[in-house]
Amino acid sequence: HVAGDHRRGPLGEAVLEVRHALAQQRAREDVHQPARRFGVQEFADELAAAGGSGVITPDLTPEEADAWIEVTEAAGIDRTFLVAPSSTDARIDIVSGATTGFVYAASTMGVTGTRDTVSDAAPQLVGRVRERTGQPIGVGFGVSSPDPAASIAGSAGG
Repeated sequence: HVAGDHRRGPLGEAVLEVRHALAQQRAREDVHQPARRFGVQEFADELAAAGGSGVITPDLTPEEADAWIEVTEAAGIDRTFLVAPSSTDARIDIVSGATTGFVYAASTMGVTGTRDTVSDAAPQLVGRVRERTGQPIGVGFGVSSPDPAASIAGSAGG
C-alpha cells in the first residue's frame, strides 16, 4: 500500500498526486502534470522498470505531446489519448494515430464521475472510432457500475 509506505519515492508521490486529483474530480485537473514535474523521461523509464505498460493522459493532447510520445516510444509504454462525443473524424484520426494502447472514448462530455446510465452518444462514438481505426476502444467517464458497463459492452472492447 503506497499511502502508508515510508519508502515511497518520487514516482510513488506522483501516483498519490494523480489519485488525489482524480478523487477531487476537478474539471481540468492535469493528470499528466505529475509526470512533468517528475520528469517525463524518468517517469516513463521508472514506470517501465516497475512493469507499467501504459498511461492514459486525459489532460494531454497529441498536439502537445511530442516529448511524451518520444519517451514512451523509447520506454515501450503505451499512450492512450481521449476522444469525445464532439470529436470530428479528423480529430479521431489524430488521436488514433498518436495512441498506441487503446483509444479512450469518453462516454459523455464533462468530468468523470458516477452516473446511472451511459449516454446514447457513447455507442455512436465507439462506432465512429471503430470505422477509423483497428485499435481497441475503451469507454469511460461514468461507466462505474455493472448496469452502465453492460449497456456499453456490446459496442466497445473495454
